[in-house]
Amino acid sequence: MSETGLEESLKPIPSDKRTSTYTKYTLTFASDLIALYSFMMGAAAIAAGLNMFQAFVAMFIGLGIDVVLLVLNGLPGFRLGIPMVVQMRPCFGSSSAKLTGIIRAIPAIAWLGFNSWLGALGLNIFSIILFGYSNIWLWFIVFQLAQIVLSALGVKKIFDFNTYAAIVLFTLILVMAGYIFYQYGFSPSQELTRAGTWGAPFLLTITAYVSVGIAVVVNSSDYLRAIKNDSVPKLVLAETLGLVPAMVILSFLGMMSVSVTGVWSPIDLFVKYVPSFLLIFVAMIFIILGQISTNMFANIIPANYVWMDIFKMPWWLATIVSGAIGFLIVPWYLTTSSGFFQFMNLYGALMGPISGIMITDWLFIRKQSYQMEALYGETNEYRYWKGINPAGILALIIGTAVGLWNMNISSISGLVVGGLAYWALYKFWVAGKFTREEVIK
Repeated sequence: MSETGLEESLKPIPSDKRTSTYTKYTLTFASDLIALYSFMMGAAAIAAGLNMFQAFVAMFIGLGIDVVLLVLNGLPGFRLGIPMVVQMRPCFGSSSAKLTGIIRAIPAIAWLGFNSWLGALGLNIFSIILFGYSNIWLWFIVFQLAQIVLSALGVKKIFDFNTYAAIVLFTLILVMAGYIFYQYGFSPSQELTRAGTWGAPFLLTITAYVSVGIAVVVNSSDYLRAIKNDSVPKLVLAETLGLVPAMVILSFLGMMSVSVTGVWSPIDLFVKYVPSFLLIFVAMIFIILGQISTNMFANIIPANYVWMDIFKMPWWLATIVSGAIGFLIVPWYLTTSSGFFQFMNLYGALMGPISGIMITDWLFIRKQSYQMEALYGETNEYRYWKGINPAGILALIIGTAVGLWNMNISSISGLVVGGLAYWALYKFWVAGKFTREEVIK
């Protein structure tokens, strides 16, 4: 099998067969975040009642948590070359891992549709300005089809596309930031010191920043399995540089926008209210590249691996399936600030416990070592009870319930409670009931 073929299969990728670099990963990850939803994160924080200082504090707390989680849960992929769906097998059982994979695929497909809808909104407004023609559904279909075709070319092509897209997108960010400063005379000092709140909206914003990364945390191994595993410090640096600068800059733009214009939607700001065709063109390139690069990296890759695991289909067919399902959701619901936060914290209540369980299993149960033969079904060590690890399933239920109980901190509380519940259930129940010898029989 070719090197590219390995990246588009569930088989482990040896370090000497990996085609990505730390620099390419950093740029690819950054291109995932240079998109309209990152802009909306900052705008939503101000709209929720925080001043800019509070918004930045909440953002850095959330992003710091994300970096730690991304590294910890990505180590199995980084060291062993395995994808998320395989990494889940010891935690949930060889059969139940398919269910938890679907749980991860659901927000991926929802984000896919949401980002495509935002892209289609921008294209439609651009079409109205240029040609007087409006058809949002046509542009939505065009956007989806373009992503399906590009993603079907493979993981390596996705990384290559996103690497170059990141460079272009960073340039466009600077242009748009300059426009806001010039057009609206933004005063940071006033926004930093105005009255704000450290209450529930502050916690909600922290959780939202954790939640925006928590889905990628779950399938971090899908990306890191393509990088040569020669240095954990390099990995930490790559994660930090890929995540923090892009999110900080885009969120800052969102904060500025809603503070000085009252416009929450980036589509409205950069397409409806800009004074020149040149700026409209810049905004449109940003919208197209940003949404496509995000969807291919963060949404199509994890969903594809899930369909490949469950239905044994090739990468190109899995890409078509992901794109087709993206047509069936209602992404327009997420274009309001309330719907946006509700969606993130709802799936955070599911992704948080899954992340906590996976990290706990790798670090504290397996001591950073998996039985590779068992991972791929050659032995029955990870079958437990008919392919179900009851500790993982019960811990997921408990963690999700806690997250739903308090949505303001759903992903964080779900992660901690899910991880602790899994450790206790496995150590004091499953480890004794399903010993290795009993499981192999």
